[in-house]
Amino acid sequence: MSVLAAYSQVNLAISELNIPYNWLKNKFLYTIDPYTSLTKYSDNKIKSSVEIKKHVLEFVQAADLNITDISFEEEITMIPEKYLAMFEFGPFPEEEKKKIQRERAIHREKKVFGHKIIQDGSENIFTLPEELESQGTLRYYGLSAPFYETINNDSFLPIDEIGTALHPLLVMHFIKEFLRKSREAQLLFTTHNLSLLNEKDIIRKDAVWFTEKGIDGVTTVFSLADFNFRKELSYYNAYKHGKFGAIPNLED
Repeated sequence: MSVLAAYSQVNLAISELNIPYNWLKNKFLYTIDPYTSLTKYSDNKIKSSVEIKKHVLEFVQAADLNITDISFEEEITMIPEKYLAMFEFGPFPEEEKKKIQRERAIHREKKVFGHKIIQDGSENIFTLPEELESQGTLRYYGLSAPFYETINNDSFLPIDEIGTALHPLLVMHFIKEFLRKSREAQLLFTTHNLSLLNEKDIIRKDAVWFTEKGIDGVTTVFSLADFNFRKELSYYNAYKHGKFGAIPNLED
């Protein structure tokens, strides 16, 4: 057990420990991994605040997704009489079962995205339900609320495999937006996107860390800044040719 974990379980106040403990408690956000479903989180955030919805729309519009609005509609599905009895034994709360039996219908919230389309010089808005949007669109939309929370609260946001379902240029756009708007917020991400090694003007050497697994199965971590490598040379090409290590040992 770590010192801070133990500290959280005792009835004791130490000012020196309060500072890191409160930072981790209030600023350290949950890790986003490739399997984290983010859309419900962003849904709840934009429904709770007009300001957050404004940010989300600006966020996705800047990513060339042509989304002009996000709305929520109630969808009602009537239940045939022959299937109604099945809901009595379903895994639903009792109150929900009674409501279904009484109304003979299921109420479901449906999210709809409005897309701006220009045809023959005129602007039109077409709507698409969530299930018809691409995984990349939904992933970027899902990242919008965590991005807002991180920037506005100067939080720490960890993302595992930041490029999941996203175009590499969209990942770079996300990083640039974070750096442009962040004051004290921090972003830690893992990626297999080698093209980021070409972005020397955006990502410093000491911000790039490699992981390498040894023959004993132990993984070591080291920084690009550990290498005496001239900036005018290509980090991308050097990495591909094994100059920094941390590449798979593949058999021909």
